[in-house]
Amino acid sequence: MTDKRSSYKLTFALHGVALCLEADRALFLNYARQYLADLPTATEGAPDVSVRLHWDELPPDNWRSGSVRRWGRRILQADRQVLQTEILSLPGLQLAATWAGKQLLIEAWYRPASRRERLAHWLGREIPPLFIILIYYLVYFPLIHYLEQTQNVYLLHAGAVSHPTGGWALTGLPGSGKSTFTAGLLADPQVNLLSENLLLFDAEQVYAFPEPIHLSQDSRKLLPAAAQQRLTDAGRHFSHGRRDFSLSPQARQWRTRPQALFFLGLAKQNDCRPVPADLALARLQAFDQQAKEVTAYAQFAAALELISPQPGRFQRYQTTLAALVAQLRCYELWLAAGSDLNEAARLAAQSFTASLDL
Repeated sequence: MTDKRSSYKLTFALHGVALCLEADRALFLNYARQYLADLPTATEGAPDVSVRLHWDELPPDNWRSGSVRRWGRRILQADRQVLQTEILSLPGLQLAATWAGKQLLIEAWYRPASRRERLAHWLGREIPPLFIILIYYLVYFPLIHYLEQTQNVYLLHAGAVSHPTGGWALTGLPGSGKSTFTAGLLADPQVNLLSENLLLFDAEQVYAFPEPIHLSQDSRKLLPAAAQQRLTDAGRHFSHGRRDFSLSPQARQWRTRPQALFFLGLAKQNDCRPVPADLALARLQAFDQQAKEVTAYAQFAAALELISPQPGRFQRYQTTLAALVAQLRCYELWLAAGSDLNEAARLAAQSFTASLDL
């Protein structure tokens, strides 16, 4: 792989949707292959989503013609195509999308915007933060959008496990201990993990969103030994002192029907309190708006809404989320900093099972 202008491909699948990623930069695809190791490989056949990345290039001249309509400076439209000319989280990236029958086609152009990125590109070096953002826009976001359009499955800032008492969904603001507590639940061999950061859902079930688990050194110290044994260090640093971990395949659950929803927060001592369903719904939506991945996806999807075969995404999302929350028992779960995660897990289970007897 010495000629960076040659084309290389990766294929992935998520909940029955196949995606093919093609790029002329082998360094990026090699990184994507490792980072997305938890995503299954798509079977042979035409992909549902086809994505091609052109490195160090700009969109073709036809996007500058007078027939192109402009929805401001960030979104251009031509027939059944839409071009996002500015991606706020990654300057230099532009995305064009169109539907060809039941296939979603995305063409991307990335020209490094900073001097550091241009130098790294010239030297042929990896830039993990840049590559991870590209993975979200070229793999995760297109897969989510296709699931929304074809299966009415939506994105949520939450984690989930299958638990002996039933499926649990867990959410919390950044720094609330959500990832640590969710990973800690793996100490119980009867618990399997769907996701610890982002989750997919419809009106009845939640679905895994496989991505590396980012844990700080302090979080790893809190994890019970039995939970650590079900995680593997991926050998990569993420950010803020966190490292990437992959989940043992035997510990993976791909879908579950949730019975409980826990909002995680930090307090002086462990505590668990019930929350009314209407308050839980409002809080869940508020927490969603605090997650940078969810807000970035919302902007991505809003542009594609102009050409979507099934418009009205936001209304469907709200209706579907309300239907899901209506069937859950909801709680605030307060965690004491540095406390025994097994003790907190027992408290959550006791609160949930006690409510079933009422």
